Amino acid sequence: MDARTLVTFLAFSGGTAIGLMGILGMRVLAAVAVTGQWPQKRSDWVEYVVFVTGPVRRPRFQLYSILWFLGCGAASMVFTVGVMLLGRWLGQTGLD
Repeated sequence: MDARTLVTFLAFSGGTAIGLMGILGMRVLAAVAVTGQWPQKRSDWVEYVVFVTGPVRRPRFQLYSILWFLGCGAASMVFTVGVMLLGRWLGQTGLD
């Protein structure tokens, strides 16, 4: 595996993982805003991510979910561009 392939894989997989973490975290925080409480059991996490909808009881957690999603999106873009710039730098210096 050459350096270009490795850097491409790292940029794509890392950016995707951060993006998915943003989506799942946003859903959990939005569900906390609806139900008014954090998940108690392990099985509640899946329910919170997939099934919970309704009127918001805690608007502050709704704001947190939006900020979490936007923050993870920005972190994903910064990570991806950073890894791509690192790959370009490695290619120019001949370290690949």
